[in-house]
Amino acid sequence: MLKRSPPDAHGASGGLSHYHSNMASENRQPCVLICGAGPVGLALATQLARHDIDFRIIDRNESRTELSKALVIFARSLELLHTGVDAHSFIDAGTEMECAQLFAGGRPLAVLPLKGTDSPFGTGIMLPQARTEQILEESLDAMGHTVERCTELTDFTDLGDRVRCTIRGPGGEETIEPAWLAGCDGAHSIVRHGLDLEFKGSSVQDRWILADCHVKGIDPAATIIPSFNHEGMLVLFRIKGDRFRVTANTPLNNPEQPRVDPTLEEIQDILDRRGAGQWHACDPTWLTEFRINERMIDHFRHGRCLLAGDAAHIHSPAGGQGMNTGMQDACNLAWKLALVHKGVASDALLDSYSDERSEIGRQLLVNTGRMLRTATLRSRITSGLRNTAIRFAMKRPKLQARFRNFLSELSISYPADSIGGSDHAASHDKAAPGPGHRVPDLAMTSQHGVDSLHDQLADPRFSLLLHIETEDGLEQVATIENAIPHAWRSSIQVLKIMSSAPHPTGSFLHAEEADLEHRIGLPRGTFALVRPDGYLLLRGTAMDPAPLVEWCRRFTGPNGTG
Repeated sequence: MLKRSPPDAHGASGGLSHYHSNMASENRQPCVLICGAGPVGLALATQLARHDIDFRIIDRNESRTELSKALVIFARSLELLHTGVDAHSFIDAGTEMECAQLFAGGRPLAVLPLKGTDSPFGTGIMLPQARTEQILEESLDAMGHTVERCTELTDFTDLGDRVRCTIRGPGGEETIEPAWLAGCDGAHSIVRHGLDLEFKGSSVQDRWILADCHVKGIDPAATIIPSFNHEGMLVLFRIKGDRFRVTANTPLNNPEQPRVDPTLEEIQDILDRRGAGQWHACDPTWLTEFRINERMIDHFRHGRCLLAGDAAHIHSPAGGQGMNTGMQDACNLAWKLALVHKGVASDALLDSYSDERSEIGRQLLVNTGRMLRTATLRSRITSGLRNTAIRFAMKRPKLQARFRNFLSELSISYPADSIGGSDHAASHDKAAPGPGHRVPDLAMTSQHGVDSLHDQLADPRFSLLLHIETEDGLEQVATIENAIPHAWRSSIQVLKIMSSAPHPTGSFLHAEEADLEHRIGLPRGTFALVRPDGYLLLRGTAMDPAPLVEWCRRFTGPNGTG
């Protein structure tokens, strides 16, 4: 059945100006058509390029956004993006998150240090969305891929083995038939509307105002400054230097009330009433009002149509995790789609995209909704209890670390069995990550010098980490490598790691035994299979590769017999 977008529904995929006409004239039949070139669509494009999957990416706008919009890239997003682009480009352009200073009733409440996470990228950085998009698009250009701007998706039909798409740009209208359609086209998604999917949820009954401006009088060490008040919430985010994002809520008596952008005077009045005093706003570059919706679709995959980011879930900005969650959707989707499209993996692997990411989206809706309601308490009694709880928690290092891990998204994990993960190596540190959890970084040495595990995991294939024993290491390597089913051999890299030899030779790597055992759960004679997105899948003993063989056969696609 033909799926049509409502004529007044526009996401990030339509428009009327400059167009790369050479792309249209080729009338290419790409593997994937990406609808929307915001951070999510661009992240998906860079990840598909990493996996050597052909695509076209279209966007309705003439150029990238010039607005700051989403401000934060958290550590886990940086780690995942780094597998496809150089994350240091974001780091160099952004502001490191150093500490959060919390106030209540104009008085200091607590301080949360934001450094000290178990990631080379700290907790994350403050970086306006406009700059994030610029870095991603420039990286994509360097890979030889171009965003087709002023181009919109008008019709599409899922044919079962491909998707017939009609796209329109200044060069005219064309019909293409990609194998897959990815809707990364925002909260007003044409793809979601075309599939007639219910966007379940509700609107938050508050008026929110935003200003990007310079603010004087704030501690230079503070990156995030929440200030609680019985009138409502006030949060400041340091963009760069003394340039801040100021956000606050005010009552909304009538949801139909037209939106009115705030004035600088209104922003200053809220700073005076809810802030710590002596905070002075000036030189605004953006003043706007917005409303908050919390909505989500049930399933992110519908046949050959897949949705990611705001097209699938929109959240309260509490925690600043909406854009990050969308980009991580893209990183989860890309490797699964690549393996299924190439015929290496069965269609069941791609189904897990929706299972895994919809659960993350649901958790985020719950968490951000709870954070928003807690932050905007107006009762003096309940807000007093909140402040006492925060003061108590922020004095305890373990609770500080837990909150940093939540904020940085390093604690995001998937159910161990979401794609058949399992642990068959009983003798390891129980504090090490289990299947479904992020694999932490650690120092490694090769013939070429000092490296890191995450650099090794940037390879687009699965990574099989094999901690070999010196005396029978070659036998263990042969056992594992010979056991990998033929269909999967080009999709799994074997990393042979020795902890007993301080100077590795040949293709062997060296890492400290304590790091391997306690941080990865990899004592000598064991292996760990790591997914292309850096999450642990399987763990077992080197001389018994049966769990690895079983997993490969379970998910083997049409191009292999297992």
